[in-house]
Amino acid sequence: MRSFCLLFSALLLFPAVSISQDHPTRIASVQFEGNELVSTAQLKMALRYCREGNSYVAALLPNDLLQVEKIYRDAGFLKVQLGLPDVRIQAAGEEKTAVIRITVKEGPRYTTGKLAVRETKAIAAETLMQLCPLKKNQPYSPDKASQWQARVEDSFRALGYMGARCPLRESINESGRTVDCTMECAEGKIYTVGKINIISGGAVNPLDLKKRLFFSEGGIFNPEMLSLTLQYLNQARIYEPISDSDVDMKMDDENGIVDISLRVTPRAH
Repeated sequence: MRSFCLLFSALLLFPAVSISQDHPTRIASVQFEGNELVSTAQLKMALRYCREGNSYVAALLPNDLLQVEKIYRDAGFLKVQLGLPDVRIQAAGEEKTAVIRITVKEGPRYTTGKLAVRETKAIAAETLMQLCPLKKNQPYSPDKASQWQARVEDSFRALGYMGARCPLRESINESGRTVDCTMECAEGKIYTVGKINIISGGAVNPLDLKKRLFFSEGGIFNPEMLSLTLQYLNQARIYEPISDSDVDMKMDDENGIVDISLRVTPRAH
């Protein structure tokens, strides 16, 4: 990643090409050199802006190079290096065209080694392992590792552990070209629903509305139930559309309590 930051800084030093709106510079071709295990077609698919046929905008090239690097890293090439792009502007009649050449040093490919979960109490480690998209001996993907972490933390929060943190520790084995990944869970305390305040812009019966909620005072706070409640209330069409901005949550971390205020307005008939 450090090499790419240097590459990004270098790109910013390039003088901007003066292009009139009437005659934008069209990208004639994008060439990759040095790629062996990831095809040129795959790398071109990763490009969002600097595609052949599009208008060339120098400021958008660094973002596309990040996408190319991501393709490699998620295929197990954790040390991929992209060279400074060679962009040649050529005259083609009344228009200008750009030829972009990008060199690639793929580096070694790393596979997934040992996977483990530690310190979990509320959910069995075996259950959390089933949420992992990484497979042993398959290419190691930092993106899949992040997905695993997010899924596990969401699972804890669904049980009320709003402060759950499950950092990942990666250990690279250079001799075997493998990456061991260990998740260390800290669930924290369970949060419960405190006061539910109904703020009405009209005649709304708070007791009737509370019966329509998928959560209740004193129950475990589950953010998914709050989202489902908003969906249900909007589908019922009893009130004006309710968005996330109509919900205020006050979290008492010391006592593990979440007070919820809900603004609703009866639908005019």
